[in-house]
Amino acid sequence: MRCCQQADCSSDDSDESDIESCFDSEDEESDPDTNPTDVDTDVERDNRANISWLLDENKDHLPEYYLNQEDEFDEFEYIGEDYSDNSCLLLDFIEEWFSQYCKYIHKDSERTMGDISLHILRKLVKKYKLIKEKREKMAMYVEDLVEYLQTNLTTTKKRYTHGQHRIQLALFCQLAGFSGNRPQALLNLRYQDIIVTLLRDPNGSLYRILIEFTCEFTKQFLGVKDANKFPLPEIIFDPSLILSPHVFLLGLIFANRAFAVPNLTSAEQLSRLDIRPGYQQLELLLKSSMLNVPIFRKSVRTGYGYEISPHEPLSYATLLLLMKAVGVIAGFLQPTRPYCLRYGAGNEFNQSSDVSDALQNMMLQHANIDTLIKHYLPRRVTADIRAIVSGYEPQKDLMRAACQMTRWIDPNHPQNLTHEQSQSIDNHHRLRQLLAQRARWNRRFKGAATKQPGYGSLSSDIVNLRQRLRAALLKKLRDQWDVENPVNEVELQLSGLKFNNNPGIKVQVVDKMPLMQMCLVETVMTMPGTMVEEEFRRYNAAIDAVAAYCHFQEGGAVAMPRGRPPTQAKRACPQLVAEDAEKQALSAAMLLVFTEERPTICFVCLGEASLPFEKRVYSFASPGDLTKHFKRKHLSNIRRGDWIGCKVCRMFLKHKMHLQNHAARIHGTVS
Repeated sequence: MRCCQQADCSSDDSDESDIESCFDSEDEESDPDTNPTDVDTDVERDNRANISWLLDENKDHLPEYYLNQEDEFDEFEYIGEDYSDNSCLLLDFIEEWFSQYCKYIHKDSERTMGDISLHILRKLVKKYKLIKEKREKMAMYVEDLVEYLQTNLTTTKKRYTHGQHRIQLALFCQLAGFSGNRPQALLNLRYQDIIVTLLRDPNGSLYRILIEFTCEFTKQFLGVKDANKFPLPEIIFDPSLILSPHVFLLGLIFANRAFAVPNLTSAEQLSRLDIRPGYQQLELLLKSSMLNVPIFRKSVRTGYGYEISPHEPLSYATLLLLMKAVGVIAGFLQPTRPYCLRYGAGNEFNQSSDVSDALQNMMLQHANIDTLIKHYLPRRVTADIRAIVSGYEPQKDLMRAACQMTRWIDPNHPQNLTHEQSQSIDNHHRLRQLLAQRARWNRRFKGAATKQPGYGSLSSDIVNLRQRLRAALLKKLRDQWDVENPVNEVELQLSGLKFNNNPGIKVQVVDKMPLMQMCLVETVMTMPGTMVEEEFRRYNAAIDAVAAYCHFQEGGAVAMPRGRPPTQAKRACPQLVAEDAEKQALSAAMLLVFTEERPTICFVCLGEASLPFEKRVYSFASPGDLTKHFKRKHLSNIRRGDWIGCKVCRMFLKHKMHLQNHAARIHGTVS
């Protein structure tokens, strides 16, 4: 997507934290073979120790000062382990539970802890058959990442609150999968950590887009670590744009208008830029107002739906939930955690002849290779041991396929409980007791039960118990499937079942996919062009589609409008038919919110162009239901200082009460 150089030009580059992060060794040891580069070599230095601070007369104090220092010195503060904040949170959580247990049995917690010996712990492990093995370190390789990103891009089973989260998750997986950085280090990225440059290609007439990002690492035991800068050069004729961080990062930058040049607003303009003769690069600076803004941000609810927070970063806990949810939809049997990407990158670095041990340790922020061997390499041997010992040519492709996460993908694996299965947990004896207790409270206080102390805690106990029971039931069904399905599969084939050897296209466009998502899929998941100009157009379209999708509100689970959907005429282009039908439906809904005395369509949602079509034209069962929606979704989420307006009428409203008056007087929505 770059301009060709002219002929006369001279052509001369969480939060909740994953527990795995607690096992990485972070002891920093200097490498004797590494030359220091951060010292002034052109200045003579005095090798004598500087002791002038000891002779400073201003530091003299009275004897009482030093006596107080000695008395107030807390030795425990300096001999205790230096844990990270997340590790301290986990330790405090365990200590709190142990204290509650000791309080319940009327024993002193400190004395009880001191009486526990290692021998007793070993006996308990054997008696109760506790698991001593570490969790398997599943690595997500590039083949697994392709399957995962395709699912994230095309699925409609998972609806994000805002479309930018779908883009952010893809970009995070790309950066983590290629750099091996710790998840929290990537979540801490801000626009000031990103450099976008047009760089001359020394082997061709095109220039390449070079993206560089610098990670400030969060694990800082024994001091602050040096930040690593990771350059990512653009790949022309990339077989899969779904693996291109350039497409997704540039799409985010364009969506947020982050370039310092005000008129640089599209990928097509970017492709027209050139590098001045005699120069090797052209740096594309970002706005100073965007430098401290996190790249990965959370979504917040507003009076007009969901928006991306201007400054609040995405938490690790949210990222972990999103990654696991997409992995379940994709059919991965192992949980898809952020650290799976770090394990995969670390293994690839270790096996590459282009990455030395020193470079690998620097990228992964390890003191030596022992950390990778002990905590990152999977216990599954990835070499063809029989071929190596026998002197045959190792079957590298087959062995790689045997170790990928995609090997265990099962599209039919139970993902969710059915309605009947979910309702069956109400028969659990403890849950029945809690439900009966809440019913007694409701009968006793007759509408005022929610105001009674303890009622909220009781309701929380019911919700939490339901979640645990549903999770346990789903795990039981999955474990049962893992045992029974292979047997049933063999029995079916022995009885004569034959498979279709031509399944067709693996990734299919879903009928219920919103038009914005369909456009995103169709532009990103394309094959490379045969000419350079075609490849430029391919990149430009993908970047612009990503930028447009960053403004799209998915809104979570979509409620379908009542009534039968309009039938589509059989025409050559179903997409055009759908677009025409949507335009007609929007026009009809726009007329209703102005003409009906008590409409059932929300004028606020209707005017929000970033919402899905189904949300904008949704018709409630009654005007009363619309009133409840208006209060709950819009009025309750307006905070002091928020912009308030009617996008249908294209007018600004001064405050919340002004909006309420406008809603009742113009659009018949009372509140």
